[in-house]
Amino acid sequence: MDVHQTGPGSVSVLPPEETAARPAVDPAEAMDRIRREDPVLAGFSTAELRAVLRASETHAELMARHVPGRADTDLLFFTARRPGEPEGALAATWIPFTEGIVENHTLENGHLHLAEPEPLARIGNIVAEKLSALQKKESRTQS
Repeated sequence: MDVHQTGPGSVSVLPPEETAARPAVDPAEAMDRIRREDPVLAGFSTAELRAVLRASETHAELMARHVPGRADTDLLFFTARRPGEPEGALAATWIPFTEGIVENHTLENGHLHLAEPEPLARIGNIVAEKLSALQKKESRTQS
């Protein structure tokens, strides 16, 4: 099952007839490829990888059926830059789903590297600034 998430409500799952038309994949070969290509999953056992894949399939099916509403809030968005993608393109896909402002922060790290110390520090600083500003605004409102 192929899934690609680019924004809310935009999941595409290949129809069963397209999935069936693909050549059979050797499960052991697929597991080895996953371990080579994804540093997060590299240390997972075969049983753990199967569980992750089953959960991913379930998640994709649920996402494909979900119709998101609109939230009455601003949104803080972090984008892992993809080569050739226009600045803010992924964050803009969230505009129809919020009444507020979508504030995008693009990180030059790939998605799989966002949990590394440098990108996490940047994300943490931005979130901390936003929380501090909200606390100040709330205390002014209560005064």
